Amino acid sequence: MKFNITKYLTIVAVGVALTACSNDDDFTPGPATSPDSPEVYFSDATKAQYLLSTGEAHTVEITLGRVATEEELTVPIIANYVADGLTVPSEATFAAGEATTSITINVTDDYKVSAPYAFELALPEDMVNYYSATLPGTASISSKIIIVKPLVCSCYFYYYYSKLGKRFNMDMMIIGDNKYYFPDFMGCGYPVTINVDPSTNDITMNCEVGTYYEDYSDFYIDAPLYPGGDAAETYITDAYFYYPGYSVYFDDNSGRGLALNMYIYMADGSTDYDWCYIYFPTDEGEAEVE
Repeated sequence: MKFNITKYLTIVAVGVALTACSNDDDFTPGPATSPDSPEVYFSDATKAQYLLSTGEAHTVEITLGRVATEEELTVPIIANYVADGLTVPSEATFAAGEATTSITINVTDDYKVSAPYAFELALPEDMVNYYSATLPGTASISSKIIIVKPLVCSCYFYYYYSKLGKRFNMDMMIIGDNKYYFPDFMGCGYPVTINVDPSTNDITMNCEVGTYYEDYSDFYIDAPLYPGGDAAETYITDAYFYYPGYSVYFDDNSGRGLALNMYIYMADGSTDYDWCYIYFPTDEGEAEVE
């Protein structure tokens, strides 16, 4: 029997077309952009998280922009959610000819260290353009403020201490329950966040130059590490951190902190497994490790 491929493809194409035009689509158009809209937006420079030190002003500036700049403009700020402990202005004002302005979000004086203060803000529908691909911002934002106490950890490598220095310090901030933030992890120039699972003491890591390989249970940081400082004669060119089941949180007679199981590549060409112990400080100051 001959098979008419042209006829078959025609039938398939018609079927696909009919399916695409089905009345079963759930698509609901968004709000139309008002022809008089000044196209106001929150700047895309808004961060998902703001870390403020206990020793600095507890305020965050949020920048807004607009397209139509001819006239003075007051824009209501819609607070979809604001955590207790935050004060958010109810409006923002643009001066005539001004393309940007800002609002200030304040954390009250009775704040709790390491607690996240979240906020979700939006702009009125008749003042925004939801469909522009060129605006450097959005019609709504979601973020949080965390006030942290800068701490100094005492760290050392178990095997490579003779090359890397027996002790080195590293800044740390506690940014939530079982969540630790290192603004310059081992001198690599990038922040690393380490989360601890309190039920197992296992850790996970996050870094913008890091990749987790689930098949090998390791987290790779693709950046040189300088635990001894930039002037150190030798340093780590890159490293793998093993978890779960390897790197853990500990709290025992020796102190409290993190034990990181690593495979390191040294600048002198040597490679090996090693342990890096990060001892958290007490409330009084820097960690002391014998």
